[in-house]
Amino acid sequence: MLYQSVGMSASDGRLFEVDVIVLDEVHYLSDISRGTVWEETVIYCPKEVQLICLSATVANPDELAGWIGQIHGKTELVTSSKRPVPLTWHFSKKFALLPLLDGKGKKMNRKLRMSHVQNISSPKSEFYYVKGKRKVRTNKNEQGNRSPLDISKQVQLSKHEVTNMRRSQVPLIRETLSQLWENDMLPAIWFIFSRRGCDAAVEYIEDCRLLHDCEASEVELELRRFRMQYPDAVRENAVKGLLRGVAAHHAGCLPLWKSFIEELFQRGLVKVVFATETLAAGINMPARTAVISSLSKRIDAGRQLLTPNNLFQMAGRAGRRGIDTVGHSVLVQTTNEGPEECCDVIFAGLEPLVSQFTASYGMVLNLLAGSKVTHKQKESGDVKAKRSGRTLEEARKLVEQSFGNYVGSNVMVAAKEELERIQKEIQHLSSEITDEFIDRKCRKELSEEDYAEISLLQNKLKTVPLINAQLFVSMY
Repeated sequence: MLYQSVGMSASDGRLFEVDVIVLDEVHYLSDISRGTVWEETVIYCPKEVQLICLSATVANPDELAGWIGQIHGKTELVTSSKRPVPLTWHFSKKFALLPLLDGKGKKMNRKLRMSHVQNISSPKSEFYYVKGKRKVRTNKNEQGNRSPLDISKQVQLSKHEVTNMRRSQVPLIRETLSQLWENDMLPAIWFIFSRRGCDAAVEYIEDCRLLHDCEASEVELELRRFRMQYPDAVRENAVKGLLRGVAAHHAGCLPLWKSFIEELFQRGLVKVVFATETLAAGINMPARTAVISSLSKRIDAGRQLLTPNNLFQMAGRAGRRGIDTVGHSVLVQTTNEGPEECCDVIFAGLEPLVSQFTASYGMVLNLLAGSKVTHKQKESGDVKAKRSGRTLEEARKLVEQSFGNYVGSNVMVAAKEELERIQKEIQHLSSEITDEFIDRKCRKELSEEDYAEISLLQNKLKTVPLINAQLFVSMY
């Protein structure tokens, strides 16, 4: 449809009944596997059709708006940094759920620092490492005042000790779930980066009862209705967890089953959904809390740390407008990542959009084939369709309208302007720095003795060429 509309007005092409195209989550333009399609949509869309691009994680909206304005027409950029529901960050350890950031939200909560790790399983004691050994000190002395920590005795933990410490602080899913329940932070979306992990998590806590009797009865009724209408779409191995308020949501589930889970979650009949990161975009499933189980995920080359964009997309699911006064994003201690790494990602800032536009053989062939034009014979009334092909030059110009070319050309223009500015400054300085200027500067900055010494050396240097010339003549 888009290829057939390139270079045509909306009334002539296949989009003649379309007034507006909404590109939600437009940051997918940076996605390696899908970015090309998003750019093609903008490039090939008729100018008469309005484009509305939405995203909460674009670091360079000015460049995006400038590119769309260049190829599509007048574009208005509307930005807002205000969240309808404020977001707070938490960190889940084995024995407690703590604020990840300090009161100002500018740095990590000092209670999470590795240099004085606390074991808060008991409210009356805290643990720290002295010379590689764990020792105990009480929070309060006999007079009720906090005992000072002898900083001079603390030593830097080795990498092995840090790993062991983190491993001992990794909470079980049940433990983090208990923390959420006790702090009234349900319903929650729990992000796990594998389908198998989501299903395993549901089985692990399917005995945890999260629903009241009336809610469980309502889920059972809705499940019976769904089974009667779509008997083949029911995931039998997920029914037990669903009746307890727990479900999985990922690409391995049938679309009908996923829609059913989404509906129950929106109605508050599912308290915890274990989902892959695909749920972070494009699906209307806001929750009170978003739990990110790990700060890294497995890829073909090993483990990859989440980007700030990925993290904020998932955390952005927390907070239901009109229902919650605050949204909660919970990061979980793992063997590989602790609160330090979490803060590093949070404070790193969003990454700018990067073009992933790639010209494929299919794209080139479709562009060269051109648009389909229909003609109706006056006498017979037959409708015939033919394609009006494009030249290679026309196809090339379309391909060159990519976001990457736009950003690259702007960078080149800015670099050229900066180079010209530097060259002009060099010429200006060169014209000012004469022998007289140097002499005045020396008189002003140096003492009389130093200036006299420099003048003497300069006079001697001036005689060197003359002496060399005389020696050369005498030799011959």
